[in-house]
Amino acid sequence: MRCIVLSAQAFDWPLLRGGLEASGLFTCLRRFEPVADADRLEGLIRQQIPHVVVMDGSSFPYLPQVREAAARVNPHIQLAAVGGNLSGDELLALMRNGVREYLPAPFGMDELSGPLTRLQQRVEASAASFSISEDLFVFLPAQAGVGATTLAVQSSLALAEDRKRKTLLVDLDLSNGLISYLLRLNNPVPLSEALSRDVELDEGLLKQLVGSRGRLDVTRSSEMQIGGRIEPARMIELLAAARRRYETICVDVSEAMEEHAVVALQEAREIFLVCTPQVQVLYLARKRMLELSRLGLAGRVRVIVNRAGSNAKVRPEQVADLLGVAEYLPVANDYPRVSEAWVSGDRIPPKTDLGRDIRALAAWMSSADIVEEQAKESRPKKNLGWMEGVRHRLLGSKGGGEAAGGAAAASEPLDQAALNALAGAVSQNAGAQVESGEPGTALARVAPASKLARIRRAGAAKAKGASAAPGR
Repeated sequence: MRCIVLSAQAFDWPLLRGGLEASGLFTCLRRFEPVADADRLEGLIRQQIPHVVVMDGSSFPYLPQVREAAARVNPHIQLAAVGGNLSGDELLALMRNGVREYLPAPFGMDELSGPLTRLQQRVEASAASFSISEDLFVFLPAQAGVGATTLAVQSSLALAEDRKRKTLLVDLDLSNGLISYLLRLNNPVPLSEALSRDVELDEGLLKQLVGSRGRLDVTRSSEMQIGGRIEPARMIELLAAARRRYETICVDVSEAMEEHAVVALQEAREIFLVCTPQVQVLYLARKRMLELSRLGLAGRVRVIVNRAGSNAKVRPEQVADLLGVAEYLPVANDYPRVSEAWVSGDRIPPKTDLGRDIRALAAWMSSADIVEEQAKESRPKKNLGWMEGVRHRLLGSKGGGEAAGGAAAASEPLDQAALNALAGAVSQNAGAQVESGEPGTALARVAPASKLARIRRAGAAKAKGASAAPGR
């Protein structure tokens, strides 16, 4: 669900945000100052397209305006109140003004589970009335050159061509945008130029900003702009229009995490943090994880280790420890195929190892059954899905002897002293964030152990036991 909170921070917003995020029910959660102007309220709700509007005591005086504005945008938007102990008369007054749920402090799961479950049931019952897509994905590189743009382009093509999904690829790298060049497109108007104009960005204008490659539509970033930026409000307009028009939206951002890129990160269902298995890149990836945690986005991050199996000194099981994640997706290293795709402007062949990994990522993004997709490939003696199979190979837990696994096994592992030094350097930054009151501990909040995670852990334990390496 998408949720906006109208509050002047009269209550403890970080606690409420933590409780709502911990529920795992919200794909977007943002706070705004309450306003009395009906037109501004309606514009805000129309831009954010929420399923739920939550209000605290500071916004209760504006409840009639909020109710009317929400009803004009979509009568199925749910209203909820939050705060301390309210009297029976106060609760009755809220209910008469359209509030259907009350979220009591201190915002733990015991207090929130019942009201949030009922809100979710109401939203699901009227799902057809919310004609918006939740499938917005952002590709964030740990540093420039790790291949995030290539993965964004190739997975978008796979979504459009293989999954038959109406897909938009948004190039937000304003200083080095390459996507239009890689796909040989001539988009008429650069995105940054169009968004700088004082015109409403609706679905009609969005049509004029895209170039098409089959079922895939692409926005052009701009000519090279040093320090280029897009106003956050305009960025929200763009993504809202895209959600109404496309089934899937993929966004490619730079490693700089500019203000407009942060807006896209906050809107994303999932954030793909792309790195490579080199020590310095993993160090930067961990720093990105900490920054995303500070923004309250750690629960949406999926780590992709690109060019896995290349000659790196970090063993696959050490990658997860360094990044502080339970699981990650390794993607095969095939630089010749990537170079050919750059030159031809075409897809990486789907039947190669790298092509299969990209198709697996697209299947994941479209919520397909990866094991069922594996069966379609008719690959012998493989009962695991594509993503599990790649991880299984790289961890060597099945002893397969495949090329990428062999390369990983043959590489010299990073010694424990270097591993501890790298982890310690980043931990100091994490500690500083916690001491300053930032929600740095959100980094440890990961999804429950899945089959994918159990396979990785089992393989790592077996590898450690075989080599008699000291534990952490």
